[in-house]
Amino acid sequence: MVSTVDTGKGPHGFRISADSKSAYIANMGEDTVSVVNIGSMKEEKRIKVGAAPVTTGVTSDGETLVATLNGENALAVVDLATEKVDKIPVGTGPAQVYIDENDQFAYVANQGTEEAPSSSVTVIDLAANKATAKLKLEKDHMES
Repeated sequence: MVSTVDTGKGPHGFRISADSKSAYIANMGEDTVSVVNIGSMKEEKRIKVGAAPVTTGVTSDGETLVATLNGENALAVVDLATEKVDKIPVGTGPAQVYIDENDQFAYVANQGTEEAPSSSVTVIDLAANKATAKLKLEKDHMES
């Protein structure tokens, strides 16, 4: 272990910026994302994003942060310059999020609930700030 960094309550999923200078950690226990300076290994700030953030993503230019809001069935899209948060509805129980290499789309995996698991992915157009598709994934029926 190199270091321990204090963050918010219930740290969960995180992503590191393309320039490797910052880490964005979803704090499920307090509805925030911690911004950690990797060079100093210190938390610089916390951004309030919404209920039960599970994981984060950041565009390659470092201008936009996304966080899945499991408690709101939404994706928070944060302008990192202003910390303005827009919330886009997604499927039930959003968990993971990945931003494509062109920073155009965010793909949100919706896990659903224990009683009603989901097998959908919501596609978010980051420029338009809206959902453009909901993909229903089918079980692979191939046998080995």
